[in-house]
Amino acid sequence: MNAIPIKPRKVTFDVSTVPRHWNGGDPVLTRFFDALSVHFPEGERFFIQSVRNFQDRVKEPGLREDIRHFIRQEGQHGIVHDRFNEVMVGQGVDVDKITSNLRRFIRSSQKYLPEKYQLAMTAAFEHFTATLGEAMLKDETDMFTEADPVMRAMFLWHGV
Repeated sequence: MNAIPIKPRKVTFDVSTVPRHWNGGDPVLTRFFDALSVHFPEGERFFIQSVRNFQDRVKEPGLREDIRHFIRQEGQHGIVHDRFNEVMVGQGVDVDKITSNLRRFIRSSQKYLPEKYQLAMTAAFEHFTATLGEAMLKDETDMFTEADPVMRAMFLWHGV
């Protein structure tokens, strides 16, 4: 298997002046990506916990290092999207209401599902995210041609 190494990068994006319809003035395209951003922080925290549940059981040093990097990378994704979610709150988006269902779902999953199922869910969602990321990188001219440069950079960074 030719694995691509996980290299967590601490980045910042100044999202404070991002316009309401940042993707070419198109409210539908903008809110599609906003809907992803709204859910990323809670999802990233779930992913981190599901991997941490197994971290101490992993003996292979390379895989242990990958896990540490994965946790740092997911933490960075959550921080960046939390900041943008604060901007959306300022624009009138009820982020808390939108994410409340996801939080309930995560709490139920953590309470009732075995840890290995939670890890499987993480793998599935990460696969979905990787597929979307690959599509964004291959077809980014179609998705982000007229996007605010900060938002374009933020989503492409997350897609990588």
